[in-house]
Amino acid sequence: MRRGLFALVFALLSTSALADDDVVDPRPELVLWHAYRADEADVIERIVGDLNATRTDFRVKMLAVPYDAYLDKISAAIPRGRGPDVFIAAHDPIGDWARAKTIQPLDDVVDAQASSSFLPGLLPAVIFEDHVYGWPIAFKSLALWRNTKRVPMAPQTLDELLSVAAANTADGRYGFVYENRDLYFHAPFLFGYGGRLFDDAGKPALLDAAVERSVTRAKQIADSGVVPAEVSGTLTMSLFNGDKAAMIITGPWSRGEIEGNLDFAVSPLPDIVDVDGTRRPMKPLLTVEAVFVSGKTDKRELAVTLAK
Repeated sequence: MRRGLFALVFALLSTSALADDDVVDPRPELVLWHAYRADEADVIERIVGDLNATRTDFRVKMLAVPYDAYLDKISAAIPRGRGPDVFIAAHDPIGDWARAKTIQPLDDVVDAQASSSFLPGLLPAVIFEDHVYGWPIAFKSLALWRNTKRVPMAPQTLDELLSVAAANTADGRYGFVYENRDLYFHAPFLFGYGGRLFDDAGKPALLDAAVERSVTRAKQIADSGVVPAEVSGTLTMSLFNGDKAAMIITGPWSRGEIEGNLDFAVSPLPDIVDVDGTRRPMKPLLTVEAVFVSGKTDKRELAVTLAK
């Protein structure tokens, strides 16, 4: 009798504890991946928090993945059924992802009414082989960020920028910091010298004389000492926040990492005056950030709703 009473009390207590602390959420769970940091991460966490508080048809579990490993992790995880239902990324791997069925078409979702709400140029970036593969969010590109106390006026040419950078390089401070070993960050120099990545036949055009001039100039800048020997995105922002970099090249993703009361401004990249006197703007690659739906999700309708 005593044993039966004890079992009954234990069962009641266990049920009460479950009701108070471990209530099972009956809503289907969607997994969302992103690579946002700092303030960008705070904003998406608030958005997802609002969704989880108001949606009755699904809840969202979110994972922030460091950007350096992000794209590889997506490509490896989703085909094995271990990745997210929805993720946010730049548009440039769409071709590979579409062919591997890492992502799925959204032609039935991005109709004429939806596409009319996008800024001009956003939608074409997420179209591959006549199919829409993402819900575009925004353009992102590189620009020149200046500490306005050290560089109050934006340089108009690369030569002027390097002159200002040299005047701001001394005692552990650098005049100009960018990730000079990364093609994405070298692209403004390459295009500014009139180079291109691919020729008319779609073959790499890296033996072009203009490409050679851009690389030669990048090496001269590196050898001049205005740029640190080893540069990463983390180091770039650390130097800029610490008043140890007068100018940097970065994108809008860095806005949320600005610390304290740093006085800064964002300017267009300067022009390059080529050896023959031709003047061209430094032109960065333009990427479109978009929301993608996994090709392996078993909750497509809900995933599309979350993406939108």
